[in-house]
Amino acid sequence: MGKSSIASLYAHRYRDQYEFVWWIPSDTREEVLAAYRRILAEERHGAESATEGEVLAQVNLLFAQLGTRLLLVYDNVANRELLRRMLPACEGTHILITTRDSAWATADGGLVVERMTTEEATAWARERLPDVSKTEVSELVDAVEGIPLGIAQATGYIAATQCPVGVYLAELADCRARLLDGSGFVPLDYREGATLTAAVALSVGKVLAQSLHSPENSGRHLAAGLLARCALLAPDFIPLHLATLDLPTGSGVYSAVAELRRFSLVDPRDGMLAIHSIVQEVVRALMDGETVDMMQGRFQYELVERLVDCQKQHRWTEAAALIEHAVHVTHHVIGSGHADGNTVALLANVAGAISNIHGDLVRSEALLREALEIVEHADEGAVDDPVSPSPPSG
Repeated sequence: MGKSSIASLYAHRYRDQYEFVWWIPSDTREEVLAAYRRILAEERHGAESATEGEVLAQVNLLFAQLGTRLLLVYDNVANRELLRRMLPACEGTHILITTRDSAWATADGGLVVERMTTEEATAWARERLPDVSKTEVSELVDAVEGIPLGIAQATGYIAATQCPVGVYLAELADCRARLLDGSGFVPLDYREGATLTAAVALSVGKVLAQSLHSPENSGRHLAAGLLARCALLAPDFIPLHLATLDLPTGSGVYSAVAELRRFSLVDPRDGMLAIHSIVQEVVRALMDGETVDMMQGRFQYELVERLVDCQKQHRWTEAAALIEHAVHVTHHVIGSGHADGNTVALLANVAGAISNIHGDLVRSEALLREALEIVEHADEGAVDDPVSPSPPSG
């Protein structure tokens, strides 16, 4: 069980002791501020605020008014400095922080989460596969090297497909061997842990195969398109309207979310979706370049339209939820060598949103410099007016 799971278990076990519990993703200061904005919007507390200082002041006021039975969980904080001046100064509020910085946790008397023991991993896997024998579950845990994400992938696959454990283990070993033989496929820094990538690749492959043989617009059919879209956005807090861009509306979309959740490929959270970065890398590796370019172009255009509209209407909470996705998409487009007028438009508008919402002029100016570099290196007339984005061709 990982640090986030322990925090979630604590919040669930002691929920009766609190009137309000908020889960705050905290990989970056921007994510914390975006979460604060969502809290303020949910409680309809105060006017839309434009600066970081205004947000922090309103959050402190709100928490003080709500009383002392509050629990705030700051998940996945990189280091102590990230939360400097970000924590509310409200007497009685309980704050729970999860971090990868074990030195910080140790220095402040926190709980350092060690890797799951074999017994713990086996017990967790058996909860997910209650009809499978203890011996087979132990073999499964050993095969995925006791990695929590690997266990989630393996047990999700087996539960969703009713595949016998022995068959799954053979497929996993074969997939791992093929990954190691094929240079360049294993994503990120996981070559030494190719088993995890193989487990993810099996789940992704099964979802794609099911999609090809399922009725049009059914949950299984739409699951592949939904997964592909999630792979091209920032991994946390993906709004459903972005994850389902250009997909048919209706119940099929929600069935697709449920299908991906069965395979432990996405995690629905508060009306949004989250996806692990390794899952994203595997999905992108299986997509052809033309499809990626087309979808990134659509995301650019959609994000520009929404950011422009949000800023005109002063809908800062909605704009805040789009910032990291906009930055993520533009950097992937620039990295692919396909930056165009819409890339410039998106960089300009997200820079404006960051300045208005977070007051972070340093980050805003850096994005504007990237936009100017694209303009300077473009052929004459090849880049459109940044304030008037053009729709993607094709």
